Amino acid sequence: MSFLRYLLVTLCVSFFVSVEGVSCDYTNLAPPEWAHDQGPNPETPEGRTLIDLMADYPYMPGVSEVIMGYQKFRPAFAQVFYRLTNEDPLKILIQGQDATHIAEAAGRTATAGFGGRAQHMAGYFGVDWGAGFWNTYQNTIRGQYGSFDHPYIYFNQGKAEVRFGSYVDPHLWALTHEGPQARWRNDFQEELIKQHPELRLMILFGSAARDSAASFVESRGGSVEPRTSEKSMKDTQVPLTELKYAGGNNQFPVLIGKQGQDLYAEFLDRKMDYSKSGDREDAIASIENNLEWFMKRMVFTKAGPYKNGLLHRAQLGGYDLGKMMINGEPTINLRGLSLSDGSPIEQDLLVTQYPHPSSLSRMTREDASEVVRKRLEVFAPYIEKGWEITPDPGHTNNFAQGEPYQYGREDIGPEYYPYGTPLTRQVPVSTASRMRGAPDVIIWGTRDRVEFDPEEIEAARNSVASETLDPNQVWAAPTTGVEHRYQFDRGPGEYAKVMTEALDVETIFEPKPGKSYKKDGIHAFNVKNHPEVGPFGHYRGNFNQPRVLILADPHQQNGLITSVGMTGARGQYLQGLMNDIGVSDNYLAIKTVPFRMEGASQEEWSTVLEQTQGYRDAIFEKFLAENQPEMIIADGPKAKAELERILGKDDPRIINIQRGKTSGYGIRGAGKRIVEKFDSFQGKVKGEMADIPRSHLPNLARHWEGRGGDQVVSAKPGDPNEGLAFAVVAPKQATEQKVTLSPRTQKEVDTVQNKLQAGGFMLGGESVEQYRARTQKEESDLSLEN
Repeated sequence: MSFLRYLLVTLCVSFFVSVEGVSCDYTNLAPPEWAHDQGPNPETPEGRTLIDLMADYPYMPGVSEVIMGYQKFRPAFAQVFYRLTNEDPLKILIQGQDATHIAEAAGRTATAGFGGRAQHMAGYFGVDWGAGFWNTYQNTIRGQYGSFDHPYIYFNQGKAEVRFGSYVDPHLWALTHEGPQARWRNDFQEELIKQHPELRLMILFGSAARDSAASFVESRGGSVEPRTSEKSMKDTQVPLTELKYAGGNNQFPVLIGKQGQDLYAEFLDRKMDYSKSGDREDAIASIENNLEWFMKRMVFTKAGPYKNGLLHRAQLGGYDLGKMMINGEPTINLRGLSLSDGSPIEQDLLVTQYPHPSSLSRMTREDASEVVRKRLEVFAPYIEKGWEITPDPGHTNNFAQGEPYQYGREDIGPEYYPYGTPLTRQVPVSTASRMRGAPDVIIWGTRDRVEFDPEEIEAARNSVASETLDPNQVWAAPTTGVEHRYQFDRGPGEYAKVMTEALDVETIFEPKPGKSYKKDGIHAFNVKNHPEVGPFGHYRGNFNQPRVLILADPHQQNGLITSVGMTGARGQYLQGLMNDIGVSDNYLAIKTVPFRMEGASQEEWSTVLEQTQGYRDAIFEKFLAENQPEMIIADGPKAKAELERILGKDDPRIINIQRGKTSGYGIRGAGKRIVEKFDSFQGKVKGEMADIPRSHLPNLARHWEGRGGDQVVSAKPGDPNEGLAFAVVAPKQATEQKVTLSPRTQKEVDTVQNKLQAGGFMLGGESVEQYRARTQKEESDLSLEN
């Protein structure tokens, strides 16, 4: 939805509903089904600032290798920045920890269960498309943000006792809150606040979001008290631990001894499996009941400003947002907080924290709703002073109406994704996983076990871009170079409505008589993707006066990940042809049908062509009324037949390209015919692949997308999830790239490293024995009595 449309419907709601003779159709106030995210507008200063900020994102996998000494992130699919509609006023900003597998595949965070629940939370305030979502970490992390049940020693009136609490180790704290990650995150958050004066509420899910919000406040001159008091620091000592796998994405802090050994395993004299709750319980009980034994063997670094192993006291227990101070006043309202340019935040912007949705989901609906209700009680004094959230047009702010919150989940609208994104990348539930033993492969569409052709996976993994890649660009990430960062496809404009309304999706996905997907698999349908996938990748290119129009039969399914049609191997051969004859990116390619059709029979094709005839007619009617392409290409037999039906067999602009067994079949021969027939299209046609231009891909497309052939692999024929489950494979060329940190990032990392070393902490990758030798630390001098 554009701001102009938003303004018009707001005026309609505010002023015209009671005027006789003026009708406001509330059913049309929400974004239509053809709505889509265009990305930041590169023609505006605000849009360019956001684009520049994202291009300036530090290479955090490299930062982790230095500070942590190992890879905390999952770098194969790079960073996932946000889920915003970009064109709409932002009223609620919701922050989580990091992206899920499906969010990585979708290229938008807050997809899956967290996204559905957070979307529902925003809806309680009457906000749907005016909600934005982002994370503490833009890269997906391994494990979690710190650990629970972390042991530490507290001297209560001089006598040692073991206590347990949430804890973030010094390296992860520095990585998150004191290095380039924190600098970038704070700058991005500030920009969102500056660009959206309508922003009224920041909702934080989980401790990582809570602590990063507090770090933002402190970075801009406010203060937030940690939960652990300054006074307790002199009586607290934190021993070294190592996080071990504890099932799922959980980790358990294991006490380590002076030779780096597992003290729990040593004491209990057995191999420990911390993914089992029994072993975790035994470990905790062993130190509780045998503290003296552990005290003699634990490693206490006595590092940091308190000489107790802490770099910052918020590492133990986190920050308390109820103890936030801005301009000397206690508050949860960011109004008045000074931004980096010296200007204050002028709107009333409240900050509140909720338990992570996964925690709420383990409660009954009634209990989860009660937890949220109690957290909202702190808003009362601010409401009395005039704080409120204006609901999106046609919506009701149930909170303002005094209605109790009911915990639930809500669908995510298409306005958050590029046009042509499959429905299975717009889901409010978790439907993705990483292939076992393959961090560079994400399977989405189902959590079931799916069988893929290993040769196809390996071919996608070994794909190489046609052109030499810029060594200054992180190939796994979105394009950042100044020359290309502002060039991306912002969507089809008015054609989105035409294409969406002209498709009778319900009829197209109606199973054949007597068949069902459960019983017959993908053979139940004429098209070869499941209804839950929907139409995808309708077009690629320029609708505004392109020199060439291409109608192309579907080829493979790269559009499932790019959201754009003909971006796989066949599309790259077409791009090579366009480059050779001097067209470059000034053309438009439309898929004959926006579905997967691999393996379809002639009868199935005929049925689908008949069902979608109005779709092509509507597109061509509008396009040919507004454009005069010099040449029209039919790529494939179905495209040839449709062009002859629409334009007639004798249209001199038509060039037919045959299809064959290889992706590049017919391209070189067609190029020769084009050069012979058209004086305006000349050049040596090599018949080779070329990279899809950045201007044909949506905002935030990864640098490897549209290069090197097909990167999306479908489930093997006969697999129960064929047509529903797909795997996207990050190319080895990107995942194995050696990335050098930028000078700015390297300087920030050096500052963090120097702080850790000067404070007496272990360095990333250092063993306990190496640390003790470097610092000449011998036996611990802690005893039960202090």
